[in-house]
Amino acid sequence: MLLFFKNSSLTTGLIYFKRGYCIFFFLFLFVIEAAFLSPKAHAQCGAGLNFSPGQLRCPGDTQLITNNSPSDDFGFKWNIIPANLVDILDTDTSRNIRVVFKADTCYTITLAGSRTVMGVACSRIDTVHSCFMLPHPDFYVSAPSLYCAPALETFINATTNKGSTIGYIWDFGDGSSLYVSDTSQVSHVYDHFNTSQIKISLTALTQHGCSQTITKTAINIVGPVPKFTMDQRTGCDSLTVHFTNISKNVKKFYFLDGDGSPPDSVSLPPHKYVLSDPNLDSIYFYPTLLSIGDSLCSDNFKDTIKIYRHCTNGINPVDNSQFSFSVYPNPFQSSITVQYDLTKTSRITLSLFDITGRQIGTIINENKVPGAYQFDINAEKYKLSPGIYVLKFMAGDNAISRQMVKF
Repeated sequence: MLLFFKNSSLTTGLIYFKRGYCIFFFLFLFVIEAAFLSPKAHAQCGAGLNFSPGQLRCPGDTQLITNNSPSDDFGFKWNIIPANLVDILDTDTSRNIRVVFKADTCYTITLAGSRTVMGVACSRIDTVHSCFMLPHPDFYVSAPSLYCAPALETFINATTNKGSTIGYIWDFGDGSSLYVSDTSQVSHVYDHFNTSQIKISLTALTQHGCSQTITKTAINIVGPVPKFTMDQRTGCDSLTVHFTNISKNVKKFYFLDGDGSPPDSVSLPPHKYVLSDPNLDSIYFYPTLLSIGDSLCSDNFKDTIKIYRHCTNGINPVDNSQFSFSVYPNPFQSSITVQYDLTKTSRITLSLFDITGRQIGTIINENKVPGAYQFDINAEKYKLSPGIYVLKFMAGDNAISRQMVKF
């Protein structure tokens, strides 16, 4: 029996079997192949693989890795480690791949390829080690604990691996921030004390649009922290307000009611707020607590109270946003001008009273559409003698009164 075998090293083998004995005869043409065929095949295998990952930009961005190999008849295979920190968006056998690097670290990227030329298996491999060059922001402060506001603090930028950094943003933790282009130390003034440590952030920006941020609880500014609460902030004329002092680190204080009353340095007693200006329908008061700590360090806290002259049913302030009402001249002699504006359709009633409360007459009692109105009240028509009179103006459920003097 004559058998033939073929593989990549042995081209042809001849085996002759005869009854009772066997003669083995091999013709090793692989010697010829090694001398003539293999060099040609390997020459046609082509140049090695080559790819370019480019500069890694920002973690989380999609990045294209370009295969620069000259031939497309390779079977390509991509591998990136650490595999748990990368997402390959295309199949790992694509010529080019899109990749999302998920962490600020170094990666080993490998491209392998293989093909068969003239019976010879060719394989190529290219490996690139690539790292993110992101800055690692860091900082420290010259004085972690400060006393008495306003307080000046100095910040020292200790960022490492600056690389492609183009600037820094400081967040001072009090609502203010600062952009600088280098790592020079910066200073900031804090206007108030704090009841807990202040958190400071430093963000490093790169030319590729990346950013790295570090936040530290770095500063504590100790001093008097004045504060009080009130049981009411709005109300009718002659409103009594009760105060509760909840200040911290206060050695001494002065409390001002905001209406010109003398300050109190012992307690925050209840106070009655009166609208004394007859030309105003409402007024604001600003009670203030001035606190003084050790070394005469001071701060203040202020709140707001609004008092209305007229109230519905003696309780709720009048909503004057729906209308305005005025009279002039006052005092008057023969006539007085009434002027009012409405923002919505309302039932309008205007009544005239003498100083004893006796109604002299009803001047208006009808529905009015939004707009501006003006008319005169003639003193002779209503038989007004010199004295004090009251006009009561009602728009819907809201009422307002004006005193007028006839001379």
